[in-house]
Parts: sequence; C-alpha cells; structure tokens
Amino acid sequence: FFKYKVLLSPSQVNWVYVVAPLFVISLSLVTARIARYLGRILTPVIFSSTGICMLFTLWILGQFKDDDGVEYLWRETHLVLPIFVMRMACMNCCQPIRKSVLIDFVPKKARARWNSLDSITKMSWSGSAVFGGILCDKYGYGASFLVTACMQTVAISIYACLFFFRHEITGRAAKREKRFGQS
Repeated sequence: FFKYKVLLSPSQVNWVYVVAPLFVISLSLVTARIARYLGRILTPVIFSSTGICMLFTLWILGQFKDDDGVEYLWRETHLVLPIFVMRMACMNCCQPIRKSVLIDFVPKKARARWNSLDSITKMSWSGSAVFGGILCDKYGYGASFLVTACMQTVAISIYACLFFFRHEITGRAAKREKRFGQS
C-alpha cells in the first residue's frame, strides 16, 4: 500500500513503522489512566471504534479516483500517514486492558489454557494477512480496508457486550487486589 499507492520510498515506509509503535506506547499510557475513569470495557470500545472509523476513512479516501483510475487522495501523505499511525495506535493501545479483562473472567486454574488460546488468536493475524493480500490482489487495497473494518466492527460489538458484565469484572478485580494487597 505505502509503496504502490502512497508512493513512499522503502526508507520512508520504515520510518512509518518506527514512529507508529511510539504512538502505540504513548496512547497505552493514556488509556491506562482513562480506564480508571471510564472502565476497562468502555475504554477499549471507544479507542477501537475510533481506529475502525479511521480505517473506514482510509477506504473512503480510496474511493476518490482521477480519470486514470488512480486513488489520488491516498497519495496525500499529510492525510494518509496520520490516519494510519493513529489508527494503529488506537487499535493496539488497549491490548493490556483487554488482557486484564480476560484474566478477570477466567478462573485461575484455566488461565494457562486461555493464554495459550490467546496466543493462537494472535497467530491468526498471519492468516488474515494472507486473506487481506488475496483481497488486495483481486479487488484492491480499498476492499481489504473495508472488509477489515467490517470484521473489526463485529468484533468490537461483541466485546462491547461485556459492558453488561462490568460490575462482575470490577468485583473480581477488587477481590484480587484485596487478596494481593494492591491498590
């Protein structure tokens, strides 16, 4: 995408992937504080939803084509790069919060099994990359952005259902903190 549509050089693409994790780290620190006020369910829902909206925005930018069929707004680096970097930050900054929610729901004896399952789901990222590559080859980058955004919308909708169990999550976390003397 960055090479063929945004027309970045390989070194420019590398800089994007150097800077983006710094934003993820920074936003992770911010979301940890926000979660104290909004909760560990609502915070990831808000930030993931923001990231999904940014992916839909990237798809929309690709719908504007010139007479030659070139997605000319994707070549506007001052638009695309901040959207991409902030999308990446929003989608990845709440991973520690999500992990803590998972741990609260899983009995102590089953945590190793669930952590293994969580590792397998992370490995599925490679499978989705293959599927995304096939979509890009057949229908273009926009199709991959759209399908990914739709799937992420479904996933965050399911995660948002945990909001109805937030009191149980908060209670389990409080019991754990009390037991281990944490505040």
